[in-house]
Amino acid sequence: MKFKGIPTTLGSVPFKSAPEAVKLLFKYTPELPAWPQLPKRSFKENMYAQFSENFPGIIVNEKEETICVDTQKAFNSLEMFYEHYLSSDWDYFSISEGYAAGFYELKSQISNLKSGILGLKCQITGPLTYGLTVKDEKGQAIFYNEQLKDVVLKHIASKSLWQIKQISNFKFEIPIILSLDEPYLAAYGSAFTAISREDVINSLSEVIQTIKNNAGNILISVHCCANTDWSVLIDSGVDILSFDAYNFFDSLLLYKEKMKHFIDKGGILACGIIPTNEEQITKENPGALADKLKKDLEKLSAKGIDKNKLYNQILITPACGLGSLSSENAEKALMMLSETSANFKS
Repeated sequence: MKFKGIPTTLGSVPFKSAPEAVKLLFKYTPELPAWPQLPKRSFKENMYAQFSENFPGIIVNEKEETICVDTQKAFNSLEMFYEHYLSSDWDYFSISEGYAAGFYELKSQISNLKSGILGLKCQITGPLTYGLTVKDEKGQAIFYNEQLKDVVLKHIASKSLWQIKQISNFKFEIPIILSLDEPYLAAYGSAFTAISREDVINSLSEVIQTIKNNAGNILISVHCCANTDWSVLIDSGVDILSFDAYNFFDSLLLYKEKMKHFIDKGGILACGIIPTNEEQITKENPGALADKLKKDLEKLSAKGIDKNKLYNQILITPACGLGSLSSENAEKALMMLSETSANFKS
C-alpha cells in the first residue's frame, strides 16, 4: 500500500461542533479523513468514556467526570456480554451519537467525499490503556483482574468491528484504518506498570487478530505519543506504527532489524511530525518540518532499510491528538499538516 506522505489525524480535536470538525478534516486531510473525537463537547467523548457503553458494570458519572467498574455488577452481566460477543452481534457494541457525534457526522457526509480519497480512518482507545486506566471500585486497574482483562480485549475488538461495519456499509473499495490509541505504552517497562512484554504482545495481538478475522479491507495502527519499546508493537502484528516523530524519531533507530523487517513486509510509519505543543505550533513551519522528516528518514535508510519503500510507506500526522489545543491552534496544526505533506511529496 503506497501512501507516500499523505496527511491524516489521530482523532481528537478541540471543536465542539461536529459539522465544523468534519468540514475542517475534509479540507485539510481529504485523502484520508478520520472521524473527529470531540472531548470538549462532552465528557462522554473523553477517550475512556467514549467507548464505555455496554461494558459490564461500567459507571460513567458525567457530572463528576469519572468512570469506573463495579465488579459485582460486571460479573452479574458477563453472561449477556459473552452471548453477544460469541454470536458476533457487533451492533450490541454500538457507540451512540451522544458519545461520538463526529463519527455520525462523518457518516452523514461521506457522500461529499471526492474521488481522490485513499481511505477512511477510525480509532479507539487501545486495550492496554483502557484496562490500565479504568479502575474498579477499590481503585485497582481492571487489567489486573483476569476476567475483566478478557472482557476489555473482547470489548475493544467489538467496538472496533462495529465502527468498521458502519463504514463498510458504504461499499467503498478503499482501505479502512483502525487505530488503537495506546498512550499508556509510554509507561511500559517502568516500576509503575506491572505488565510483561508477553502481556503487551498477547493483548494487542488478540485484539488485532479478532478484528482482522472479522473484517475485510482493514489496516491496524497502534499509536503511542511518547517513547516505548517499538519492537513490542511490531511483534504484535500492527500494519501501521504511529508515533511522535517530532520528538522521538531517533528511538526507531535502536530497532534496525525489526524496522527493516516491518518495512520490507509493507509496514507503514505514521510519522507525527506536526508538534502539538501550543508554543511549538507557532514557531515551526511546514517546509522545515518536511525537511526534518526527510533527514530522519535518511538516518533510517542508512540502517539498511530500502529508501524507496520508506518514502512510499509514510503517513504524516500530528504528534498527538489535537483535543487539548485551542481551536485556533488546532486549525493552525491542521493547516501545517496539509502543507507539510505537500512539501514532503514535492
